[in-house]
Amino acid sequence: MIVKLQAGLYGVVTIIPENKSEVSLICSWGTYFKRIQNCKEPENVLKKIRKTCPLTYQILDGVSDVKFAFFSSNGTYGFVKSLKLDVSNGIFPIVGNKDIQKECYKLLDISVKVYWEIHDHCPLKNWVTGLETIK
Repeated sequence: MIVKLQAGLYGVVTIIPENKSEVSLICSWGTYFKRIQNCKEPENVLKKIRKTCPLTYQILDGVSDVKFAFFSSNGTYGFVKSLKLDVSNGIFPIVGNKDIQKECYKLLDISVKVYWEIHDHCPLKNWVTGLETIK
């Protein structure tokens, strides 16, 4: 789903039916978070961002309803929100669903907040400069 955020600025949320009663909403960050995988001690990274980037920390640590995921099919990372929803009639009827649209906006909002949280507060320089890869 392509969502207009403001004039000339759009966000993309992928909607994937997981089964007949659940969909996943995905906001991709490309390979940005590969920097965690490349780190020798990822738990130290989480400790460093815990206070300065609390939303990012909650998502990466798994304590948020928005989950952090690696997609092995294309080697990318992203944020995922699962929703209970009847998809037995296919994917197209749910695209116009106002509740799904609201959830897409919420997921994009969280993604934008994480971006600016890292940009403005992250103590890890390579995380800040790495944001250029997802623009």
